[in-house]
Amino acid sequence: PILGSTVSGGLVTVHRISEALFELFAALQERLIHYRSAVLIILGSAKNFQWFRKLDQGEHNVIYGDLLVLYLRLTHEQQQEVIQ
Repeated sequence: PILGSTVSGGLVTVHRISEALFELFAALQERLIHYRSAVLIILGSAKNFQWFRKLDQGEHNVIYGDLLVLYLRLTHEQQQEVIQ
């Protein structure tokens, strides 16, 4: 992995993953963005997250680990709602 930092002190890691794993994570990420409870925890709303995503200047192959970790914090019932 590649490790970097942001000007504001955040850490960024870059990992190479298989195409199948990327597609799985991307699908889960999209479902989480539209699942109200998860997005409220990280950015307040899906609209705010869409704005945040535009900051990366059109990068399309990005998986936001912070967002995916939220899936693990959901109850089992909420996880089922997300993936259905």
